[in-house]
Amino acid sequence: MIALGSETVMNRFTDLARRFPEDRSLMLVAESRARIIGGALAFRKADDPQQVILRIIAVDPDHRGRNLGRRLMEKIELEAAALGARGIALGVGSDEVAGFYLRLGYRGESVMTKQLPLPAE
Repeated sequence: MIALGSETVMNRFTDLARRFPEDRSLMLVAESRARIIGGALAFRKADDPQQVILRIIAVDPDHRGRNLGRRLMEKIELEAAALGARGIALGVGSDEVAGFYLRLGYRGESVMTKQLPLPAE
């Protein structure tokens, strides 16, 4: 997870969202008092739409420790499963970030994955 709060990070969200077709992208933004305080961007792979790749998740440092990152990940997982995805993969850059994903049920080292449950009928 990266710190949010700079114009560069918000521009990165915008640029990433433009690079992927709308029907394959999942983008979440968390706001508080008309200010973006967090976000996540994932997409379904073109060659395997049952697999979702998390590109970025970010939370404003002033809002960390309030489970916002966890809630963003849970929502990405729910939306991905609703679209028929069966798994999520993500790259990990540090032990601190790896610990966050391990607590959410992801497994692996530099690339972590998690199987998604089948949607309820």
